[in-house]
Amino acid sequence: MIAVQWVFRGTNTGTLPDGTPATGRAVILPGASFIRLDFPFKIRSEQIYFDRLKLFDLLGLKPK
Repeated sequence: MIAVQWVFRGTNTGTLPDGTPATGRAVILPGASFIRLDFPFKIRSEQIYFDRLKLFDLLGLKPK
């Protein structure tokens, strides 16, 4: 098992999957990934965690 903390940095320039147009806002969002490996180094699963409400807030959107 591998645990990784990360920080995503970017700008929303494209339409979201639900059709919401781009906001043009910057995003700095921390998160974590947990990766389970089968050796030799084959990814068996990955779980990714981040605060979705924080993401909506950074984009200036209200969650549905």
